[in-house]
Amino acid sequence: MSDEATSRSGKKWLYVGGILVGLPLVYVLSTGPVAVLAQRGLIPDSSIEVVYQPLDWVMRTTGMNGDALLSPYIMAWFRLTGTPLPTFELKGF
Repeated sequence: MSDEATSRSGKKWLYVGGILVGLPLVYVLSTGPVAVLAQRGLIPDSSIEVVYQPLDWVMRTTGMNGDALLSPYIMAWFRLTGTPLPTFELKGF
């Protein structure tokens, strides 16, 4: 096999690996902006529950405490954007 063909296949696996790591990371990190948009009334709460149900399931089945992990991150988004803090509990996060 030529060096060029090996180089191309190596780059392909680098992209695939980046996507496999990057997409779940973006999914989890999107909880902050989505919570802000929901608090501002731009996203209905029902759609948030559907989209983030897999994250809630993973946290429940692995025993992770979602409040301890994601709530500080989400609250930081509220403070950074100047959005009033919610009066409800962040269900599932």
